[in-house]
Amino acid sequence: MVAKGNPVFTQLESVIKQECALYEEYLSLLAAEEEVVVNVSPDKILSIAHRREALHDKLQDAQERRKTLLKTFPEGDSIKLSEIIARHCHPDDAKRIVPQVRKLKASIAAVQQKGREANQVVDFSLRMVGGCLSLLHSGTQNVTRVYGRKGSIKESYNPGKAGTTLKQA
Repeated sequence: MVAKGNPVFTQLESVIKQECALYEEYLSLLAAEEEVVVNVSPDKILSIAHRREALHDKLQDAQERRKTLLKTFPEGDSIKLSEIIARHCHPDDAKRIVPQVRKLKASIAAVQQKGREANQVVDFSLRMVGGCLSLLHSGTQNVTRVYGRKGSIKESYNPGKAGTTLKQA
């Protein structure tokens, strides 16, 4: 156990608080991104993507600082942060740090969940756009070939000038 007020744990607490704040900001950015994707605002999507990238870099820096601090302990590479706190931290310091660690874990889980949701919205939007483009493309073709249920190719013929009407539009 380390003495109370150890500078390593003081720095660790500071880094964890910073990470929590960054994850909260990242979470709000994901929510904003989902909203602009749903409302189809391409300029805003690009702006948010740049902000997300910058925030992601800040998160990586904070994580690296935390890992560097943990490496000051002999088993810092092989065990969890909470275990290092339990083994080496003074109980008074642990009372302050453990709630921050729990908050960090919750923030990470929330960002992962929101990230999955945002990816699902983006994937759905891309499939929708792809479907629309496919319909437009098939409308310009005189003969459309598609696979049937049993793997056989079926051909559909567009009558007369239907394809040229769409090409002119």
